[in-house]
Amino acid sequence: MKNKIIQGLIFLPMFFLCRATDAQITMIQEKHHKVVLENQWIRITELVISVGDTVAAHRHDKASVVIFLTASKCAIQDIGQQPAVANVAPGNTVYRAYDEKPVTHLVWSADESFFRCLVVEMMKPHRGESCPPPAKNGLALLWRQKAVSAYGLEVLTGSSFNLPASNCQFVLIDFSGSATARGQKLGVGDFLFIPSDHATKITAAEKENAKCVLLQLTPMR
Repeated sequence: MKNKIIQGLIFLPMFFLCRATDAQITMIQEKHHKVVLENQWIRITELVISVGDTVAAHRHDKASVVIFLTASKCAIQDIGQQPAVANVAPGNTVYRAYDEKPVTHLVWSADESFFRCLVVEMMKPHRGESCPPPAKNGLALLWRQKAVSAYGLEVLTGSSFNLPASNCQFVLIDFSGSATARGQKLGVGDFLFIPSDHATKITAAEKENAKCVLLQLTPMR
């Protein structure tokens, strides 16, 4: 039975590869992706995949951050390659240098789970400058790349985290619990773009901790 499952993971999407080489659509043209924010700095796209569904082959060409919002077994297959299958959990965050190496791929949920994530694209090249790390109290550095740094933030029930003003922009993404920031209530999958030079107070709800990913954008042209 296990061998049949593995074979299915590898060969089931091959049906879609017949269309992949001709499609060459961009991510935002693909029907499972929905643009939920776009400005001069970033574009945020929500990807939702139902059980048994497969995302059509699509192209990425911008530096991107993926924030996973569900516990799922995610399968990704670059055209001409074998699939890569990985377990992901809410709050898992990865960087993809698609600006340096564009890719066309398919995506599907490799188990019986609903799949949801956000893709944050950098719309401008960075200037090579860096920003000082934000206040460390309550923040944990996940990784740092030339275009963006990612931090994990947990705000305890009924308490707050103060993000000081900076010459960098930030993106706050809630993946567990609920919070309020700049007058906006955030639940799972909600986000807030924080412009440069804007101090922001992030407050958790009274009944549960708020867990978030905080992206710090490197200054861009």
